[in-house]
Amino acid sequence: MASAETAVEASHTPGPWVVTGEIDRFHGGEWIRPLNAEGYQKSELVAVVCDFNRYDRDTERQANARLIAAAPSMAAELLWIREHLHPQALGRAATGAELIAITRATKVLREAGVLPTPELQESSEGEQP
Repeated sequence: MASAETAVEASHTPGPWVVTGEIDRFHGGEWIRPLNAEGYQKSELVAVVCDFNRYDRDTERQANARLIAAAPSMAAELLWIREHLHPQALGRAATGAELIAITRATKVLREAGVLPTPELQESSEGEQP
């Protein structure tokens, strides 16, 4: 399913991201860094997940950090769902479950800014290159 919508350039730091194991104990935070093509951590930070020295919440903070670090991979999987479960890609009508998956994936990707909102898509479609 090639469209202007799938060709949106990502404005977020490209993944994959990883929780580094480095901890900012002053703020009680887990560091999240991007990986380079060889799988090594880059020096830049994507995020620090903090709970401000609430050591009773270490497990929750670590889980939150892992969820955030998984975001680029989840976005890629949602894009795959949109492209491969689309009726044009399937060569047949999509089932109800497939249509629900496509709709939900599209909603999440738009909310995250990975796909344009319909208003942005309509305004860019009217323009000629």
